[in-house]
Amino acid sequence: MTYEQNEPDFERWLKHALTQTNIKPSELAKIIEVDRTTVYSWLSGKKLINDTTSRIRLAKIISHKMDLDYRDVIIEILWTCHVSEYRRSL
Repeated sequence: MTYEQNEPDFERWLKHALTQTNIKPSELAKIIEVDRTTVYSWLSGKKLINDTTSRIRLAKIISHKMDLDYRDVIIEILWTCHVSEYRRSL
């Protein structure tokens, strides 16, 4: 399986989502109840959002702020994490 180079990974998707919603990383950390360093690790590509609770909270806040269907956002999160994992395995 191959992915297009322009296929967004989680890091790029999260940066775009935060820009579109005007949420600062420190605000996101408070909202979804994780440490600020965790959010910055996601943004730098050092870590992926692995726990289900954080994924759900992230999807809820982004879908609310962008007036999107929650299910569509959770699919984007899962897909971009998958892309990131695949690229790391190469």
